Amino acid sequence: MQQGLEAGTFCFTAIMVGWLGCLSLAAHQIAITISTVSYTTFLGIGSAVAIRTGYFKGADDWAQVRKQTVAGLHIGLATAAIVCLALWIVQDDVSRLFTDSTEVMAIVVTLLPILILYQFFDGVQIILANALRGLADVKAIMWVSFITNFLIAIPSGYLLGFIFDMGIAGIWLAYPIGFLFSDLLLGRRALRLMRGKK
Repeated sequence: MQQGLEAGTFCFTAIMVGWLGCLSLAAHQIAITISTVSYTTFLGIGSAVAIRTGYFKGADDWAQVRKQTVAGLHIGLATAAIVCLALWIVQDDVSRLFTDSTEVMAIVVTLLPILILYQFFDGVQIILANALRGLADVKAIMWVSFITNFLIAIPSGYLLGFIFDMGIAGIWLAYPIGFLFSDLLLGRRALRLMRGKK
């Protein structure tokens, strides 16, 4: 459910971007494809964290549960920094791999700074969600995903994109906004669970 809700957010934002026209939709698809590379990397790190936290929870070693979660966050943030640096270096040229349309490339260039911004938030929320998954606290993840994606991110994207007339950049700002709130809520939940154990 959590992953379905998150995927639903990306579907809704794609629909909203489509309202802006085919050039914006093409740029959106290119930027999403680029972000998939880092997403799968974070997902791999998160899966490792879920396995490790689940293992140490089973052993009732909560010091190691905390240690594995923090280690996963460190690895995730380091990975995000590397991804962001690489994107920053190639941001003027990376869209050429997908299209020769100068109009589409110009839109992609406006989206890449937002994509770079949300790498850190996305990495943290994936790792925290998987830490909680390893602790079998999956219902909390689902509710956090519903709140941050459907009650915060999608309305924020519509508000910024159309009410404040920011266009595709406003719609894309919904991603870091939603991920930030997800980080805060998941982090709070993880702290509550781990602090209550010796």
